[in-house]
Amino acid sequence: MELDPSTMQRLRAVLLELLQVVDKFCEERGITYFLEGGSALGAARHGGFIPWDDDADVGMLREDFERFIVEAEHGLPDGYSLRTYDNTPGYAGMFAKVCKDGTVFETLETKSEGISQSIFIDIFPYDALSSDPKERKHQIRQASTWSKLSYLYHAPYVTLPWKGVLGACGHAACKVVHGILKLRYSRERVKENFEAALRFEAKPSGYVKTLAFTSFGDIPRSSIVPVKRLPFEGIMLCCPGDIVSYLTHGFGEDWTELPPVEQRKTHAPVALDFGDDS
Repeated sequence: MELDPSTMQRLRAVLLELLQVVDKFCEERGITYFLEGGSALGAARHGGFIPWDDDADVGMLREDFERFIVEAEHGLPDGYSLRTYDNTPGYAGMFAKVCKDGTVFETLETKSEGISQSIFIDIFPYDALSSDPKERKHQIRQASTWSKLSYLYHAPYVTLPWKGVLGACGHAACKVVHGILKLRYSRERVKENFEAALRFEAKPSGYVKTLAFTSFGDIPRSSIVPVKRLPFEGIMLCCPGDIVSYLTHGFGEDWTELPPVEQRKTHAPVALDFGDDS
């Protein structure tokens, strides 16, 4: 579903509203958050949303994330709700979402999973990485594996980068893996295996990573905290304290450059409804 400029503007208004809800909630409770990933990139490079972006992402160090989950479960303002692996049957992500109730943002994945989804922002935990290179590599590999398998466990359909015959073969393989996972594992076991990947025996390295999506780089903890506020669509939101270091470690030295048009991806909703705001 291609979003026209007017619809994109309305969607971003809701996303900005959700960011402000999280900002106020965290500030009142002393929970540290920061714009992460593409949202941090948007703040630094564009002063707001990346021009083609239709989502917003927040990060928290693991200790703040766990506090947020406990307090936001029943503490968000009326009209907003928290979604996690534990409180939402069928939800596959090893991270959280803050949603605006009464809206719809349905993707092919959520349709396949059989769950309803509102307009949301993602909340990603950043976990410590081992100082032992072999242990760190194992940590990242296992977390990546079980994060991906969680999506295949919950739904036979996942988005793949291939089209045509290769894409058809890939989707057929996903259906087979989905069936095997459902036979061999419980939903609880899938999460336990992911959480096992977070643990390590060596000393912490001083680097952290969002292990729910491991393609983003390893980040020095000192690049994130203390956080600082930067302009984002006309309001001041918390961002990594050394945002240049954060983005360089996360995206590479060329983060200031715009990617080719073919690499500008969106979430491509198949259904979008603004609810009472329509």
